[in-house]
Amino acid sequence: MAQPIVIPDRDDFAKTDVLVEYDGPQLALFSSRKDILRLGTAISSDDDGSHWLVAPVTKVEMEAMARSKIPMRAAFEKEMLSTVVFDSKGKAKRLWKTSDEDLPDGILPVRGAPLPRGAREFLLEKFAPSKKVAPRRVRFDGRRIIESTIEFSALSRVVGTLQGVWTAIAETLGLPTIADGTAFSPSALVANASLGRGSVAVTLHPADDGVFNAILAKYEELMQFAYREDASAFSAHVDGDNLRKQLREYMGALSDLELDTFFETPTAHVYTGYSRARVVRASLRGQIAPPTTTEEKPAKREQITKKGHFDGVKIGDKTFVFVDLDTGHEMSGKIATPLANRLNQDGVLVGGSSVFYKAVFSKNSKGTTLLSFEKLQGDLF
Repeated sequence: MAQPIVIPDRDDFAKTDVLVEYDGPQLALFSSRKDILRLGTAISSDDDGSHWLVAPVTKVEMEAMARSKIPMRAAFEKEMLSTVVFDSKGKAKRLWKTSDEDLPDGILPVRGAPLPRGAREFLLEKFAPSKKVAPRRVRFDGRRIIESTIEFSALSRVVGTLQGVWTAIAETLGLPTIADGTAFSPSALVANASLGRGSVAVTLHPADDGVFNAILAKYEELMQFAYREDASAFSAHVDGDNLRKQLREYMGALSDLELDTFFETPTAHVYTGYSRARVVRASLRGQIAPPTTTEEKPAKREQITKKGHFDGVKIGDKTFVFVDLDTGHEMSGKIATPLANRLNQDGVLVGGSSVFYKAVFSKNSKGTTLLSFEKLQGDLF
């Protein structure tokens, strides 16, 4: 059993706003000296104190919940959660790190349940931006956002993959994808974008409102499927290999960078969170048909080195899935037998997006083989 962590700064989990109260606080917002926003739900109380399940959240996530775009449960379906014990004065005493997969039944809010109306109204007042904003924009929020700034590499990757999704949607719907003054070009989404002052937002300037709205409507439909209970079957709602590929890379970018996106227009609000993006990306994996070839070329091998994380490892089958940190693309293949034997003995490989490696691969037209790896330390960005 994991050992509790003593909290050195007892104000790091300061309860700021009670959203739901029934015989005591049941749902509340917490803040910290590091400007980390958290949402907590009460799970039990005893002589030791009150026990809360606490999840990191973003402002756009709270606005999406306030607009009933995502259910209350979605905020707690994450890999990084904390069970926190508070004393009688409301001060945090200690915590345990956990994830949604490790929780017993009945801890998380009921599936599909929205926030109560009063809580939604409070959150809209607290987190929704002023009405004097650009008519069409997309906002970004997450741990890469520091004092309303975002690293260019992160912005480039997420906007680039998002543009790919919109281009693929336009192709699927048979809509124009070339800017001619009347038709919306997805490339204009980037070319005409400008960072919103005081917030990380990109203003959108479509050439044709009708085409833009049609693409956004399809995008919103896809994101609604992502937040259904059967999100693992998301790929069944996607038409075409190219759209599946572009969605997988976009969801991979959100997941790896831990970024949330929130589209705002006069008629629509569409949210996608990084934790749900991980589920959707897993659904899309393996759903893309390999390209057909008319002739087989000699299997010439090359050795390549990549930085990234392992998203899936099966030692028994000697298979792996590796996500390239620079491009967000996935690599999959076989683990070299000597390396697989060593991993089977000492189990030194750790999967998940929080641990990064420099890995060496052997690659040819028939596939990719993992030869070796070493764990990276420090900030990679």
